[in-house]
Amino acid sequence: MVNLEWKARIGLKKGPFEESVTRERVQAFWGALGVSDKPDSREVPPTFLTICRQGEFELFQDFGVPLTSLLHAGQEYRYFGAIEVGDVLVFETTLKEVFEKKGKSGSMCFLVFETQVQARKSDGRLELVAQSSTNVVLKIIVKEAS
Repeated sequence: MVNLEWKARIGLKKGPFEESVTRERVQAFWGALGVSDKPDSREVPPTFLTICRQGEFELFQDFGVPLTSLLHAGQEYRYFGAIEVGDVLVFETTLKEVFEKKGKSGSMCFLVFETQVQARKSDGRLELVAQSSTNVVLKIIVKEAS
């Protein structure tokens, strides 16, 4: 069964954090994806939002969970606006859900994080541009009593 201590943590937040979207960072990100012939270096890859995970890592640290005990189980992005070179991404992460799934070897604890991402545009206004949802599994398996 999912520990009540984990359930009590639902709603905890980290942030806001800021990350600058520079031409160099975007080009480096395209390069990491194996794309070297991007003619318009202002085009931001859809998965660029993976740079907005600081809140998750800080929550893991606060919870005393080493990264070696986690398994990334999924990532989903919803986009509401364009992310452009020159923007400053402002984001906050919340632990949204904790649940359990039973498998052959026991129960696994899933944590679901949601990150709201706004872009501070060159004119200073903030615009909601995306939301990401990250699912992770705690690799600690709870054996069922026989």
